[in-house]
Amino acid sequence: MKKSIARISTLALAGMLAAAIAGLSCGYGRADDNDVDDDGLIEISNLEQLNAVRWDLDGNGVVDDPADADAHGAAFPARGPGMGCPDSGCLGYELARSLDFDNGASYASGEVSAEWTSGAGWLPIGGSGDPFAGVFDGGGNTIANLFMDRPDRSHAGNNAGLFGGASGEVRKVGVVDVQVKAGNDVGGLVGFNFGAISESYMTGNVSGFRDSGGLAGINHGAISRSYAEGEVSGKANVGGGLVAVNYGSISDSYFKGKASVGTARVAGGLAALNFGEISGSYAEGEISGSDLVGGLVGLNQGPISGSYANGVVSGQGDDIGGLAGVNYDQISDSYSAAKVSGRHRIGGLIGINRSSGAIGASYATGEVSGDIGAGGLAGWNDGTISASYSTGNILGIDNSGGLVGRNNGVISASYAAGDVSANHRVGGLVGNNDKSGTISASYSTGPVSGNDDSGGLVGENQGLISASYATGDVSGERDSGGLVGENLKDRGVGTISASYAKGRVAGKFGAGGLVGWNNGAIRASYATGRVSGERDVGGLVGENENADSISANYWDTETSGQASAVGYGPSSGSEGKTTAELQSPAGYSGIYGSWNQDGDFWDFGGSGQYPALKVDFDGDGTATSQEFGSQ
Repeated sequence: MKKSIARISTLALAGMLAAAIAGLSCGYGRADDNDVDDDGLIEISNLEQLNAVRWDLDGNGVVDDPADADAHGAAFPARGPGMGCPDSGCLGYELARSLDFDNGASYASGEVSAEWTSGAGWLPIGGSGDPFAGVFDGGGNTIANLFMDRPDRSHAGNNAGLFGGASGEVRKVGVVDVQVKAGNDVGGLVGFNFGAISESYMTGNVSGFRDSGGLAGINHGAISRSYAEGEVSGKANVGGGLVAVNYGSISDSYFKGKASVGTARVAGGLAALNFGEISGSYAEGEISGSDLVGGLVGLNQGPISGSYANGVVSGQGDDIGGLAGVNYDQISDSYSAAKVSGRHRIGGLIGINRSSGAIGASYATGEVSGDIGAGGLAGWNDGTISASYSTGNILGIDNSGGLVGRNNGVISASYAAGDVSANHRVGGLVGNNDKSGTISASYSTGPVSGNDDSGGLVGENQGLISASYATGDVSGERDSGGLVGENLKDRGVGTISASYAKGRVAGKFGAGGLVGWNNGAIRASYATGRVSGERDVGGLVGENENADSISANYWDTETSGQASAVGYGPSSGSEGKTTAELQSPAGYSGIYGSWNQDGDFWDFGGSGQYPALKVDFDGDGTATSQEFGSQ
């Protein structure tokens, strides 16, 4: 299993991004001493010239409004009409050197301008309706100490950043030590991006009322090989470390720092809301908010691949996840190592995976704590989870599981290895497998402890479980089972087939080697763990209320310490066998003669072995027992 999942090395990805962005500090691509370089880019050598870009938003060297000609000409006095551009016009602007708003040497006058360093500060270049449409090439230079204080959500306070809006290309520039406070659609570099941002970065603090992002507020374009480091905060709606809302693409980019929205929704380490595509990117730091909080993305409705999150993710409400708070799309080859906490639907990778969501070849390793619906990978799952796993420890109250807290979807070829501790409906893999939930070819190995409905694999099962197993020890007060705490047909399907449990079970009332309390169906399954309790204790089932739907099941009378299959209720369909009898395989014959009725799931190995499950866990087209965990 571990070999089949493409792990993403934090150091490797960070190194790749560092190499890709290294040019930002190397000064490559600088212009020569002419005002216009060979690529048709007008040189910017001081902050007055940077400010003058607002009067030439298409970057062709011709002032957009004749009324602004004098102001633009004052910033570029050495050139007349056309700025020395070729007949086809210039393409945009480029920095000839690094600039600093707090340093008089960056001004043509030689003195720092209080207009840009105090009061409302910098007025963004362009906006969402009139964006900068040319090329802005930083040449590897930086613009330091950008200051804005425009929080009133007026026209000047929206679409805020160095550029209010950009539809052209912004590249190879860093805005460092920024202090930006504005209204809506706020970013350190660009407020509203329609174009391409590449090899650029931001360091500092960005805050806004709504839609605040470290690099950009709203992204409808493409962001690549770029990053933000610092602190991003929002008062309402959304805040993201790199961008607030992504409708376009983000690739090979990252955020490091703190992103928060206080008591508001939605927060994400890389993007608060993702409606586009994210690949090869990551976020590290402290991410906090109310609902829909994710280490990488708060709410996800686009594909995410090859990405990860690390740090601390916390929410005061619902749908909190190490990678994403809510997922509606496909997440693949991604992981989270974040510590995650919240109230409802809390997951090491995903808070809630909706019915359209698919998680594949992904994993989570961080600790998870929450009230209702805490899971090592997903708090709640209504979609599909395959070839994925979790190893973090789980602390919850109700519906808590090593992989998923509550499952209404499909889980296959996945596993959990963390310790799980909760009060009600607690399982090594799933806390509550609801009536529409299906679990197949999956397993859990961690210990489970709880009060009611504690199971090595599933706490409460109302759905289907097949070709799965649990090896962790289980302890609880009532209805404790090596595989399932409570198996319920009256609330759903409640069916267990071709599965087994090997862990020890210790419970006071209703303790069974396979199931604690049952009124569902159990077929072709077995249990070998030692079982102990005060009342209603059985080698296979603690308390059974179904006399008709149990068949071809076994428990080891020697290793379990139990002579009876069922502690209370009918025991037909269950037989006690010695270790030697269970470990004398002869294929699908003898006591196992009917075990292939539902499919060829079993490998009977050799003498001295219990039957093992055959599963195509690595997806190579061949099912084996060796690849299915450590059976």
